[in-house]
Amino acid sequence: MKGRVINHPKMVVMDFSSKLKAGTLEIFPEVTIGHDYFHSAKLLNTGILKELSRIQRKRFNSIIKEFKSLRKLTILAEDTHCLPNSVPDIKNEFLQSAYFVYCLIFPIICAKSYQSFRTYWKSMLSSKKLNMWEHSPILIKEIRGALPDCGFTLKNWRRFAKMLGQRWRTLILSKRKTFEKGKSNFSKIRYLVLKKPENMESYESNTLRKLLKEFPFLRKIRRGVVKFHYQFRAQKKSYRSLKFLKKLIQTESHIKLKSVIHTLIKEEKGIFAYREFYTSNPHLKRGYSIRSNNEHWNRKVNQVARDQYGFRSRRNIINRVQGILKCPVIVSESLLSEQI
Repeated sequence: MKGRVINHPKMVVMDFSSKLKAGTLEIFPEVTIGHDYFHSAKLLNTGILKELSRIQRKRFNSIIKEFKSLRKLTILAEDTHCLPNSVPDIKNEFLQSAYFVYCLIFPIICAKSYQSFRTYWKSMLSSKKLNMWEHSPILIKEIRGALPDCGFTLKNWRRFAKMLGQRWRTLILSKRKTFEKGKSNFSKIRYLVLKKPENMESYESNTLRKLLKEFPFLRKIRRGVVKFHYQFRAQKKSYRSLKFLKKLIQTESHIKLKSVIHTLIKEEKGIFAYREFYTSNPHLKRGYSIRSNNEHWNRKVNQVARDQYGFRSRRNIINRVQGILKCPVIVSESLLSEQI
């Protein structure tokens, strides 16, 4: 490195790798270490995306999974005429009350005679548990609305017994669709929330504004993101410490978000080192900089790694990368994992 760099560098900008920082300071002990805007924003986005994924799993994915598993359980129970003795592990209150009602209608669905069907039907209507589910009146109304004037008969009771289970699942499906729609909207907003304000199109801003009404708890994250980006273009009097990012952390927040915000606050001096650096060295604003990596070559190396499903050995890494970069390459042992 010293042989390649003729003049002693004044400042080195890098990502948040502690090993890279330690190695740079070992070679250039007096250099100013900075962290660029790209890696700072990328790090914050990574942490927030982890948190948003956690929220999506909790609010939508896990509940939708419960809806689907309960549907399969009831269909299997009707095919085998056997309902599990143990209560399914359901955390959603709507599904819990719906399952209690299903336990009332299950004997009606599996009734073997007209008399037992009538007995179970009257027992269900008189049960207090029927009122535990908000959709019970709708279910009963639909069945009664489909009945002929003569009511239940020896010829039609089996059809209505089967219809009872089908209507119950239809009501469950309609509720599940609301969660699926919410999941779809949440998938849209999770990337709009992170977008840099000046890069947003008008239609994206309108979409974000509408979806924030549906998910108001994301306003805090959006305000934090906007304020973070503002720090990089704010006037000196408007600078703010990155400690405001702590407001994004809650007790149940993803550990990655907590780690990211801790790193950003800890490395705040390096993130905004260019401010003080250019203030004390205004003549270097038009100076030259050296990029230690070229994105064009990075893409080529990554393509080789993908094509070969990863490099197979240290020797293979050196040979392939040397062929691409057409220069000697040294691969540190600390960069190698058990599976290359």
